[in-house]
Amino acid sequence: MTDMESLAFFVMDGYIRKKTFERLKEGHSTPSYIAKDIGHHKKGARRSIDSSCRSTHISSVSRALKQLKEKELVEMAPSNIKRLRNKFYMLTEKGREVSKKIDDIEKIKKA
Repeated sequence: MTDMESLAFFVMDGYIRKKTFERLKEGHSTPSYIAKDIGHHKKGARRSIDSSCRSTHISSVSRALKQLKEKELVEMAPSNIKRLRNKFYMLTEKGREVSKKIDDIEKIKKA
């Protein structure tokens, strides 16, 4: 197994990690926006009544981002504003290569 394949399987192994990574494939984002984007909210559903309605907590996304950052797959986006409150994350070049490898693996799985 190559290094890129092992990193691809690392990303694919965790639900929140995979969803966070997929969201960053679309462009840079903050942990709070990622949590909102990947959460499962059914409009009008109440969590206590409908157990399939899940939300993703920002701490889960932050943990996934930390893990991806340790593997050098994501980085904080450069900012022109030094006092920017929100931290934007984006894929690194290595992350984009792993993204292509994940796409290849998923194509093989579907075949």
